[in-house]
Amino acid sequence: MVCCQEKVRSVPGDRPVPILARISRNLPRKRRGVGTPLSYLVRRAYGISGSIYRSKREWDLEVSSKRVVLDLSKYFSFKWRARSWRVPKLFFKAPRIARAALLRGYFDAEAYVQRSPRRIEVHMCNRKGLCDIRALLRSLGIESRIYAMSAGRSWKLHVLGSDLVKFERSIEFAIRRKQRTLHQIASHRQLTGIFKKRAP
Repeated sequence: MVCCQEKVRSVPGDRPVPILARISRNLPRKRRGVGTPLSYLVRRAYGISGSIYRSKREWDLEVSSKRVVLDLSKYFSFKWRARSWRVPKLFFKAPRIARAALLRGYFDAEAYVQRSPRRIEVHMCNRKGLCDIRALLRSLGIESRIYAMSAGRSWKLHVLGSDLVKFERSIEFAIRRKQRTLHQIASHRQLTGIFKKRAP
């Protein structure tokens, strides 16, 4: 979950002036590793470092910078809701490298890479948002499937078969353990395809 907070001070005769803008990215308890590449990306893009610390139930990546908040507000709304978020339309017209980067960040944070059955899986309570992700994948030549769960209250997206190979070539994971697993299952898929072609 991404949240933004702004603290303001009042100057007599003036409107409130922002003095601190903060973006916080809440990370699940066992996924502190997601925060490290996110912090690196913030430092690479803006020249400042985020802080990763443990809260009661989660890890937080916090960036305190008005400049970063104002820049990111061009691309998405800080009034983020799990059940209603959508991929900003500008990303569908963005260069291929930008679409791949957005998907890499999303799958780093949300996806599971499974060995058996071999697939990439995402669970989400927002079907429209998940359809946007599927459309972005398709724009890179990667097919995926969406299935309903829990009486239509949540959904899951699967990347399967030869599309695992395409995912590795076009997107990859920034998180090493996920990338290692993807490489293993994608390599198995490639070898299986070679053997099938050679079979009489």
